[in-house]
This record gives sequence, structure tokens and C-alpha cells, in this order.
Amino acid sequence: MKCFYCLILLLCPFGSFAANPPFKALKVGDKVPDIYFENIIHSTAHKANLYSFKKKLMILNFWATTCGTCIHKLPLLDSMQAQYPVDLSVLLINSSVSDTKEKVEKLFKRITNGDARGFGLPVIIGDTIANQLFRHKYVPHYAWLNADFTIAAITGSEDLVAEKIQSFIEGKKVTFFNKEDMEDFKPGNPLFIAGNGGNGSQVMARTTWSNFISGLPTGTYVGKDKDSKINKLLFTNYPLLNLILYAYDIKSGGFNIQMEPDVSRNLSLEGQPDDWIAAHSFTYELITPPVSLHTAKQWMQQDLLRQFGYSVSCKIVPVNCWVIQTDTLLLKAYKSKGGNKTNNLADSDRPFLHNRPVSDIMEFFQRQVSIPVVNEAAPLLIDIELPAYNSFNVKTFAALLARFGIYLREERRNLTQYFIFHQPN
Repeated sequence: MKCFYCLILLLCPFGSFAANPPFKALKVGDKVPDIYFENIIHSTAHKANLYSFKKKLMILNFWATTCGTCIHKLPLLDSMQAQYPVDLSVLLINSSVSDTKEKVEKLFKRITNGDARGFGLPVIIGDTIANQLFRHKYVPHYAWLNADFTIAAITGSEDLVAEKIQSFIEGKKVTFFNKEDMEDFKPGNPLFIAGNGGNGSQVMARTTWSNFISGLPTGTYVGKDKDSKINKLLFTNYPLLNLILYAYDIKSGGFNIQMEPDVSRNLSLEGQPDDWIAAHSFTYELITPPVSLHTAKQWMQQDLLRQFGYSVSCKIVPVNCWVIQTDTLLLKAYKSKGGNKTNNLADSDRPFLHNRPVSDIMEFFQRQVSIPVVNEAAPLLIDIELPAYNSFNVKTFAALLARFGIYLREERRNLTQYFIFHQPN
């Protein structure tokens, strides 16, 4: 039977014997009636009732000569039938209207090296009743019957293994996958949308992209399992640039990102109206087996490249920048005494910090200048108040901060710069 294992394994749809079956379909727990079969081959009786095949276990194998998976399981069933002649009965019932006695015989000769007589499983051709009682769209389709002809299980090929057949015969508890064919499944339609292929509860991993969804906020969700591993990333109505920054773990004030003009026109949010931002925003979902956040972001990078053609590289290059440093001894005089945390630096009438970190000054200053600001300040909470001002002036602001031991210096530093590239798909 070596040629048998070279066949392609397929889960096959088939042509049903009855488009509008008059019989009520059976389910697990129901008793199967004593069906009369008229066209049996590979059996001493060419006509017989179902009950005449009574054994401790009966397997009704609905199959087709065009189904690779069905054929792959035939040697197993044949050998198990030979091993348990008293306890096991297997009936092959053709599910395809195109299967004839000649086709079956030709197949058996091929998988038995020319001696179909050595194949000991009875085959029922042209059945019109069993196929209606055990309705199915895909083969193989197996009905496991108890000795009293009640249905113990209806399965696919995944349950048809020697260990389960042996355990069933020995009276041990056997767990089965319940096979329920989805007759309305349309492979050309998106999976799980409108119930196509189920509700998606068995999904192990997937990526989903959509355009802007009106009615949803701009937001993020990071799902974790009990071990704090990431199993889901969700971004709703997120600008594409922000998705790229998250995936590549870029903490940006905008000064450490370099883009070609064509890329910038499609990604940069600066000065863009809300409708433009919405048109360049997307909803993204990644469902994954539990992984580290680093790995999840790597998968997100791959998704961004596949979907939009964007990738990021980084280099350390010399850049003009401002550096904020502190004289810790002088600054200690302004160490916060506690109380409400208030950042009022943006108020030109009374700019002050109360119980806030020095890094707040860096963030405020970064919004006023056009080159990066590097923070090398001590991590202290401070209370300071600056004089009122009419318009912001860098030199004046730096001189005022120096009184408190906070220094702003313009320097040229080697800083990490991120380059966003577009690779057309």
C-alpha cells in the first residue's frame, strides 16, 4: 500500500444524494434505524440491514473516492477491523453521487497493489437514506455507534486513530471533537465575518486592519495573560505615523525622525485638518499566542511593512541640540516642600512649577525651539516661579533658569535619529 501514502490529503466537499432530504437528521444520542442497504460490495451479502452488522462498536464511514483524507484512513480501518473482528464493524458508505462500483474497485486495486480482494471492508454504493440521516457537507465523516445503535459520536478524521478505537472497544472513556459541518461556509468571503466559519472563538493568531471607524475613539488596548505576556494589541482610529512610532518603540518629539518629502506628505500630522488625519488613521488588531511586548512589536512591524510598505532604520548622527543640566547643590534650595502638583509654565502672566520634576522644563522648552532638547537634569521635584513675560525668548529664559541652577546650553551631540522609509509593495 505504499502508493496510498503519496495521495494528497484533502477535506472534500461532495455532491449530496438528496438536495432536500425528507429524513430528520440524527444527532449524538439518537438511535439509528435499521437501514436496509441494497448495493453492498466487498461483502458476502449484497443486501443487508444495518443491524445485521451489530458489534460493540460500529463505524459508519461516509467517504468519496476523490477524498485524499478518506483514502488515507482506509488502511487503518481495514487493519483495526482485522484486529477486532468480534468487536468492530466498519461500513464504508459513499457520499458522492459520482462514485460507482467501478470507481471504487479501481481505487481499491490501486491502494492494494492490484489485489482488491484483500480489502476487507464492506462498501455501500448508491445509498439514499444513511447520507440523509447523517447529513454532512465535507468528508470524511464518521458516525461511531454503540452496540445498541445509539450514536456515540460524529467526528472527522482527527478522531479516527487506533488508540481511540481500541479505548472505545475496551469501554474506556473517549473524548471526541464534535463535527458539525458549516453548510453555509463561503471560502470566498472573509473568515468569521457574519459568522462565516464560526464566531472566531478558536482563533490562535491573526492580524486585522481596517480604515477609520466612525463612532470609535482613538485609543489603545494591550491584552495580557496571567503571566503578563502579551496576547493582544488593539489600536482604534490611530494615525499611521503613531502606529509606526509605537511598533518601533520611538519616543518622539518630532526632532529625531527623518523622512523623505513623499513619505512626510503621507505621514506627518503637522498642520493637517481633522478629516485628513481621519483618512490617514487605521484600526489595527493583533491577536497572538502569549509573547513578550518586544516580539509583539516585531510582528506589528512586519504587518506595517506588508500592509503599507513602511519600515524604520536608526543611526547615530551628529545633531545640533539644546542640553538641559542642573547644579544639584544650588537646585536643592528649591526642592519641593510637597503639596499639589502644578505645572503653570505655559501661563506667561505667572509661570511656575510646584512639586513638579525638572523634566517639565525640558518638555516646555522643547515646544518653543526647533531642535532637539536633551535632558541631563537631576530627577528632583522642585518649586520655582519665573517672572512674567510678553513673548518667549530663549536667551532670557535660559538666564532666568540659571538663577535656580538649571542650565540650557546649545551643543552638537551624537544622537539617535530614526529614518522612515517607504518600500512599494
